Amino acid sequence: MVPRMAASVCCSFVLFLFLFVCPVLSNVFPISFSRNELLDIRNSTPDNFLPTFEHSDVLLDILVGGAAFLYKRSKTPWPSIHLVNLRSLANKSDELQLLACTNKDFLNSAALCFTETWLNGTILDSALHLTGFQLIRAVRVTESSGKTRGGGLCFYINEGWCTDVTVLNKIATLELLADQITHTEQRYPDSFIIVLGDFNKAHLTRELPKYRQHITCPTRDSNILDHCYTVLKDAYHSVPRAALGLSDHCLVHLLPAYRQKLKSAKPVVRTVKRWTVEAERDLQACFELTDWSVFEAAATDLDELTDTVMSYISFCEDMCVPTRNYLTFNNDKPWFSAKLKQLRQAKEDAYRSGDKALYKQAKYTLNREIRVAKLNYSGKLKKQLSRNDSKSVWKGLKAITSYKSPSPSPEANQQLADDLNGFYCRFEKQKTGLTPYTHPDYLTTQPLTPCPSIPPTVSQAALKICEGDVCKVLSVAI
Repeated sequence: MVPRMAASVCCSFVLFLFLFVCPVLSNVFPISFSRNELLDIRNSTPDNFLPTFEHSDVLLDILVGGAAFLYKRSKTPWPSIHLVNLRSLANKSDELQLLACTNKDFLNSAALCFTETWLNGTILDSALHLTGFQLIRAVRVTESSGKTRGGGLCFYINEGWCTDVTVLNKIATLELLADQITHTEQRYPDSFIIVLGDFNKAHLTRELPKYRQHITCPTRDSNILDHCYTVLKDAYHSVPRAALGLSDHCLVHLLPAYRQKLKSAKPVVRTVKRWTVEAERDLQACFELTDWSVFEAAATDLDELTDTVMSYISFCEDMCVPTRNYLTFNNDKPWFSAKLKQLRQAKEDAYRSGDKALYKQAKYTLNREIRVAKLNYSGKLKKQLSRNDSKSVWKGLKAITSYKSPSPSPEANQQLADDLNGFYCRFEKQKTGLTPYTHPDYLTTQPLTPCPSIPPTVSQAALKICEGDVCKVLSVAI
């Protein structure tokens, strides 16, 4: 123990001496450079001491790829939205400019939706310009609404999110909104539709039940008058902000809360057996060479024999039939085949090669094959519906509508369970005889009138009811 302690003390002393001597020597013999010498140090250095970069473009690719990855991660799958009932936009343009300069969330918002703008033709777009946003406005039409002031709607679309905005249609009445949404869904089946606005007491879910309302915070006093609808559950999270100007509606910030299917679940490895002609011949030869009497002799009952034979058949299938593993993702389309994956990879390789002609050909080939795959899949669904098979019909309908059967939930009613048990067990014979069934009170709608009693006679035999007779009567009635 003592030698070790002495050695550690010596090492500590040597280390302290080294750390003390180095700064002293550096101060005794200082090395200084002037500004011109530092600027001219590359020219005065020999060539054999300068580093050579053979692949200088690799660093640039890494930097560009890293920047693209960070931008992709910062970009949400759905747009962030600000929604508010302004009650006049013209007198709040200065406050909007201030928010765009000071509030990062407001500046990075993909869309700003303002209702009750109270705009008219005398107010120019230049007076409502917001830096970095594209203005789309619609004023209230007096002929269709019958009102001379109020109303109006406008959108500010962030140019960093989208630069190609197209107005499909303008409607003046709320009654046509459901029909317009249905028409848009049919025209653009792969699009994601977001319905925004000041609905007051109206609810879109009454006309379109599949749409869900995402604003849960009060927007005016204790009422939720501003709504946001999508077909996805938990697509947005609503956060209330301070109102703009003297508006009586608060500003609602809609933050995307939806996670893509690819990120919400891990990919699944699916194993598929490849039934080729050679595999069928090998399996048939294996069964022909099997002595099945061995299983009959070793089994004691029919259940054991069945389990043993089925296990042996499964073992032979695993040995003779080759298998292949497929990696499936939960967002894969049913018509996306292995051929399309190869064409997609060929398109990516052509883009990286820099050959424009090859890339153009690969792009058109992939688009053509995608259309063919969709047509083939639609034909497959039509065949399932045209078959005289209810299972295929329901399978096709579930695939078209993306219907998922809800999980069964038990009925938490003990009285109902007791009544059902009493009803179905009323004819069971017990040791004391038959157990009569008494109807519950809620099943009796009218008071029962007793039948006139028949005086018993000496020659009248006692009435006997057998279980077999009751079963016969019930089977005939059914």
